[in-house]
Amino acid sequence: MPEFLEKKLKAEYGNNPHAIYGTMNKIGAMHGNKETAKGKRMILIGQYDSPFVRRVGVAMRLMGVPFEHRPWSTFGDGDKLAAYNPLRRVPTLVLDDGEALIESSAILDHLDEAAGPDRALIPRSGHARRAALRIVSLATGMADKAVALFYERALHPVASD
Repeated sequence: MPEFLEKKLKAEYGNNPHAIYGTMNKIGAMHGNKETAKGKRMILIGQYDSPFVRRVGVAMRLMGVPFEHRPWSTFGDGDKLAAYNPLRRVPTLVLDDGEALIESSAILDHLDEAAGPDRALIPRSGHARRAALRIVSLATGMADKAVALFYERALHPVASD
């Protein structure tokens, strides 16, 4: 873990690693009034009940990246979302120049690149990068399975034979 991130987590959340989840609903409001150096702010689209939107929101918060949060639903706000992401999926990050990034890994890769090597969340190369990406892949894979299980149970309350 980068040293700056370890210090920031300790300062903001102490020894309670679960405290960060309670702050997610406040993040959009906290960053919604800040603007980038270009006078515009990035827009994170998606609800924090998605582990993938939450992943991006947490990273942006920890990196100190200002953004506006639009808690659009893939179901109820699909038409609005389609204007930025033809797949109508979240998260979608609209950059300050209007370019839209889709998929949490691609978004976080962009944020790491913009942050530079001293503030990036993932090492740039070598064994440390591969080890970090393995952990990320396992975590996102588990989140993907959890989301699929949730929707399967919600859409099919009775198990088939």
